[in-house]
Amino acid sequence: MITAERKKKENIVEYLIYMWHVENIIRVCDFDMEKIRAHMVSHCDEGAEVRERICAWYAGLADGMRAEGVTERGHLQCLVEVQERLERLHGRLAGSAEEVAYAAAYGEVRAFVDGLRGRAGVEAPGVVETCISALYGYLVRRLRGLEPEGEAVEGVVLVNRMLTVLAERYEEFPDV
Repeated sequence: MITAERKKKENIVEYLIYMWHVENIIRVCDFDMEKIRAHMVSHCDEGAEVRERICAWYAGLADGMRAEGVTERGHLQCLVEVQERLERLHGRLAGSAEEVAYAAAYGEVRAFVDGLRGRAGVEAPGVVETCISALYGYLVRRLRGLEPEGEAVEGVVLVNRMLTVLAERYEEFPDV
């Protein structure tokens, strides 16, 4: 909860990645609040009152995931809306002659992203979702002790660069 609030203010892409991770932790814990408490809350350095607020936050997310039917895969609607806003912003920035930095960052990563989207088949996700998924997948593999190599690492570096520029511009376009 505390980390999510900070990330949402500081970097919207990091917030989405963090929240995807939280959703997956809730799934791994089988939506069982005792497991979540044991694995995610009990070792927090915060006082008892803050730990209870964190537990309530996890419980609210778990309830929302159940209500929205994303218990096995997918994301909470509030996260989908942020992602869709980032997709619209991407379209606006990528199509603007004035957005040189973003166009350059996207140009560097476009072939890599197109390759990922091509492998996704007919229902290919948007550019931003593809990029966030690639970055998230990379981070999960690293957490598992698997070290990606070659093109994957190069692609993720470029994806990160593009998403960094996109996140920096996010607050500048509230109407997107």
